[in-house]
Amino acid sequence: MSLVQFLIQRTKPLSSTYTWRPLLYRTSIPTASFSTVRSASTQLFQCSPYTSPQRRLAATSAAATPPSEEMNISGMAHLQIICSTPDTAPAAFLFTGQRRYLFNCGEGTQRFCSEHKIRLANVTDVFLTQSTWECMGGLPGMLITLTDSTEAQPQLHGPPELANLMAGMRTFMPPNRFSHNGVQYYREDEFSFNDGLLEMRGYVIRNERGQRAKELGIVEMPDDEPSQLSDARQILAEKAQKVKQMAAERHDQQQKKPKQAKLEQVEGGVETSKPKSTASGSAAQSVTDLEDSTPGRRMLEKLTRSASPSPPGSPSGRISPPRPQFTLPSEKKVEIEQELALGTTTCFVGKLIPDRYGKFDPKKAKALGIPPQGYWGKLSKGIAVEYNGRVIQPEEVVQPLEPLPHFAIVHVPEESFIEPLLARKELFDHFQGLGGANSCVVHFTSESVYNSPRYKDVLDQFGDGVIHSLVDSNKGTSSSFLASDTMTDLLTTLDAEAFQRARVVPSVEQQTTTLPVVSYPNSKVMVGEPLARFHLIHRRDSQFLDTTTSFSNNIRETLVPSTALQAKTQQVRTKLQAMESMLPPGQTTMPASRQAALSQRYLHFLGTASALPCSLRNVTGACLTQGIAVDATGTPLVHPDATSILLDCGEGTYGQLQRKFGSAIDDVMCSLRMIYVSHMHADHHLGLTQILSCRNEAWSRRHPDKPLPHLVVVAPRDLWYLSRFTRFLTRDDSTMIDSRYLRRGTKFPPTLNKSVIDAFDSAMDALDLKNMMCPRVDHCPGATGLVLEWRDGFRFALSGDTRPCAEFALAGKNANVVVHEATFEDALKEHAVVKKHSTTGEAVQLALRMNAGVVVLTHFSQRYPCIPVVDEAFNQQTTFAFDLMSIPLHRAQRLPHLTPALEELIEVVRQKSGSTDE
Repeated sequence: MSLVQFLIQRTKPLSSTYTWRPLLYRTSIPTASFSTVRSASTQLFQCSPYTSPQRRLAATSAAATPPSEEMNISGMAHLQIICSTPDTAPAAFLFTGQRRYLFNCGEGTQRFCSEHKIRLANVTDVFLTQSTWECMGGLPGMLITLTDSTEAQPQLHGPPELANLMAGMRTFMPPNRFSHNGVQYYREDEFSFNDGLLEMRGYVIRNERGQRAKELGIVEMPDDEPSQLSDARQILAEKAQKVKQMAAERHDQQQKKPKQAKLEQVEGGVETSKPKSTASGSAAQSVTDLEDSTPGRRMLEKLTRSASPSPPGSPSGRISPPRPQFTLPSEKKVEIEQELALGTTTCFVGKLIPDRYGKFDPKKAKALGIPPQGYWGKLSKGIAVEYNGRVIQPEEVVQPLEPLPHFAIVHVPEESFIEPLLARKELFDHFQGLGGANSCVVHFTSESVYNSPRYKDVLDQFGDGVIHSLVDSNKGTSSSFLASDTMTDLLTTLDAEAFQRARVVPSVEQQTTTLPVVSYPNSKVMVGEPLARFHLIHRRDSQFLDTTTSFSNNIRETLVPSTALQAKTQQVRTKLQAMESMLPPGQTTMPASRQAALSQRYLHFLGTASALPCSLRNVTGACLTQGIAVDATGTPLVHPDATSILLDCGEGTYGQLQRKFGSAIDDVMCSLRMIYVSHMHADHHLGLTQILSCRNEAWSRRHPDKPLPHLVVVAPRDLWYLSRFTRFLTRDDSTMIDSRYLRRGTKFPPTLNKSVIDAFDSAMDALDLKNMMCPRVDHCPGATGLVLEWRDGFRFALSGDTRPCAEFALAGKNANVVVHEATFEDALKEHAVVKKHSTTGEAVQLALRMNAGVVVLTHFSQRYPCIPVVDEAFNQQTTFAFDLMSIPLHRAQRLPHLTPALEELIEVVRQKSGSTDE
């Protein structure tokens, strides 16, 4: 092992903020240059904390990557606009051969990148322009995905308010999955970033609102882990070790006297075998097991009780709080953070660092009398040499390089930011004196902002030879997810009622875009289109802007079904009509009138994938409505007294609602009276923050003179803690009720706060519900299912994530419609047991034992992007859910007749595309 390799290996565990991972970046270190040894040894022996932000940033930036001579720009380096459609927030992606940089990560970013083959697994740095959910809503889901798929974690850079989101993430992420060590906060109004490949400066811009909030006080940065919780976990770790030793001794003693496994009586009359605990397992698992045990939870509650208050709608007394405990932000702090979040934005100006010098000039070398052997090669590589007692610098014999293009990310959410932006002259100075070299500025803004008179001055300040790309997610009507749209439109030809989504007709304002005019002849202003690229290195073809990969080209190539596929669709539709003719009257056709349609209850699936989104399916979510429908022509119908309940809301749920209901999205949000979250896994609740925020905004637009109806959130207790940390993003005052209260119905104990009970009763009356139960299911701590019963006697059951569960089966017995998770096929039952999910066969058999009228399967693994594997024997009682599919609950008996037609049609699509479910 060389000295350089030894130093690199020793420095890896010492870097607390930036981590140098040579294997990840595929960098090679062939020789031990002096600068390489100096950089590594400096990090090894000078790892003390830095006092000033400038020194800290400079030191951590040096530790981020190998030195500049080892960081080589590949043949491809470009800045690409991603997302920026009505259902996703604007973002940009800087790609190089060795590192990837992401600017903003809103909801839907991960799914968009997955569909368009943009690998987020290689992202090394994430920069946030603003601490709003629009800019960072997709960050938790992306971090979880990256943690599960690779050991590398991206370096986060964001405003101080980002600390609240990071703290809130600990309510559903284990401490070893992600920590504050991966976050670099913007502590100064101007800061720099240099990792040897990218040189960039950031500028914090505040309007009057943000400036007033700053004067009230700066948000303090949290420690890596609160000491009180750390002490509690240390005690639990010691206890776990003792328990493990005792279990090992007891196991050895019982080897000679084997006993029969005890049977535990489970509620509902079903007996299940309870396995013995063994002495095997890691120490971390022992801590987790101890915390999940009753003594462990009580101990942790006692040690951390003073750190966190209890939610008003949660049981008190002996029932413990969740594992992560923190000092929650005060009301005043929430107000300041909200003002800072909305009154502050960050702009970036950067360029890539050249990895080579200019062309070597032999004539200049000969004029200086420098011999070729031993000298010319070093000078051409940028290494100074000594000849005849004189040090020859490379600049004396090497021609200067043409400057590389600069880029800027400018986020201007409101007109009030224009004047503070113009006052930062140093931001625009980077674009002066580039000699006409192409450069680009990506503007995250809206049409109302860039058409204001003063925004032309912003464009002119960047000088000549600049391409300005105006990115406005409100412009245009295209969805981000072309594959899902194609599939939905295809399925609509089979059944318009079940699969129709709102047809978006572009208005005149959306079809036409008025762009500002710049004063410089070589500058250009254009509408920023998703997937357009700006090349940041010089190409042989001199191409700087590449629109061949833009979103409009993808739409034209994707949304054109072939003639053969259309013919096959018509054949399948004819078969389906023949099967439907055998059904009883009233179960085959759509309601004859608008009034009849609005009187029915519909279940709209917003996400049917498990864990991760994919091109055809979003993560879990559904909306149960009464008085809201989409007719066969794609026209959304909304009754003035419409009500709805949201059943789980994974990331991107609001975007899915937009795709389903189009222009009626505000009416749908105003109809929301209750939200149910089954458990604390991220794919079931990460969309809640945007739902709460958009509901408030929609109500203020629709009913500015009326008070906002109270919203009730039925969820595990941990979600209340998460909502307190993200409250500065929503300012929502919804009532949260611990789902454990509803395990056996709506009989609340007298100790529960009366205001909580009144809010729940009001929501039940609005939804016309008679009873609501949240039976415990077998998945993770706090996981529940849902059983609803209306006053007309109709019963609906939702399993959530679970193994086949006796308590759920008993609570949902005789349900008219049962929606059950079916993550795996029957051949993968072992996987289902380990991960505590159900197979398709298990889900159907349990629903049949419940005497269910119709079984709808959902929550499918990524192994089945199109359709799950279902036994043909269950086709008469079973159907499976698709994203944006709507089920009329009172006529759900017709849905199983769709199953053979769906299987036949999707098989044709799969063969045409050459894809498989694997």
